[in-house]
Amino acid sequence: MKYLPLIFRNLLRNRRRTLLTILSIGVSIFIFAALISLPTIVNRILRDTASDLRVITHNKAGFSYSLPGAYETAIRAMPHVDAVTGYLVWIGSYRKPADTVVGIGVEPEVIRELWPDWGITKDEVDELERGRSGCIVAPELMKRFGWRTGDTITLNGSPSALELKIIGVFGKKGPRGAIVMRRDLVDEASAIHGRVILYWIKLDRSDSTPAVIDEIDSQFANSAFQTTTESEMTIGLDQIRTYRLMFAGAKILALVVVIVIGLVAANTAAMAVRERRKEMAVMRSLGFTRRMVVALMIAEGTLIGVAGGALGCILAFIALRLLPYAGSTLGPFVQILRLLPIVVAESFAIAAAIGLASAAVPVLSATRRDISSELRAT
Repeated sequence: MKYLPLIFRNLLRNRRRTLLTILSIGVSIFIFAALISLPTIVNRILRDTASDLRVITHNKAGFSYSLPGAYETAIRAMPHVDAVTGYLVWIGSYRKPADTVVGIGVEPEVIRELWPDWGITKDEVDELERGRSGCIVAPELMKRFGWRTGDTITLNGSPSALELKIIGVFGKKGPRGAIVMRRDLVDEASAIHGRVILYWIKLDRSDSTPAVIDEIDSQFANSAFQTTTESEMTIGLDQIRTYRLMFAGAKILALVVVIVIGLVAANTAAMAVRERRKEMAVMRSLGFTRRMVVALMIAEGTLIGVAGGALGCILAFIALRLLPYAGSTLGPFVQILRLLPIVVAESFAIAAAIGLASAAVPVLSATRRDISSELRAT
């Protein structure tokens, strides 16, 4: 600790160089943290929310095709099925087209059984059953639009608009960026009356999954609307694979940026060490060991790296918090992006490593020669 004043004094000797180095590392960490947050958070959400007791039945032709609403009765009567609901999606907007809001239509009476992790209370479910215009809203939408429980909101959509009353808010594990409503209300506002996009099904135990999947798909195998039933985890992984090129590109770009900025920082540190070779030789002649001189220079580089990491994480945090206000123009994941602690830890580690390595390599080389040679050379 007694050498800290010396370290800070050396850092402030050339304020412009120190500031520019911190800014360059900060920009690289900002880009890294922002890009790496997308695949990290999607994988985290899938791991935290997927249940091995839930399966999904959709049209065999794909999610773009619907299923008859009458299938619900047949599925509910099957063995090992505890709960089932049709699932409708309605896309609307609030105030202006860019303020996209996703509406989800389900049967209120099975919400707590199918999704106990959503944090919906019994009173909220009861109110949703009593009033057709009630809805439960994701917390990020409440904050984004300044809504409060009890507010009446109007969402514009096709073929008709919806006037809704906010009766509750999801917990942290609810559907992000969405509003949940009664299925019959969404059915009236959608263009596919009497049909659903898919069915959510809760089983009595996880080892019943293969039997239930076979029974559902076999029962509707010869119908006009054939089905494919899959576990929730399988569906989630398939959806993520759709964006695998985007995720891979984000990771590669983040890595390239970090490497490039690392090389720039290393070159800057090497120049600083070359300018201070005489100073380091004088310090060694005054009694500072080679190990101490190297440690002081590495401490300077590491502090610069940590400062750059802190700056980059702050910029990434602000940017990811502001992204939802850009609406849907940035893709389907914009509403869930945030800076996770694991990404912050990785960013600080990378920034510190850049600072440490950029200082360690040139200073180890510069202090390898004996003191007299260094003094004569300068």
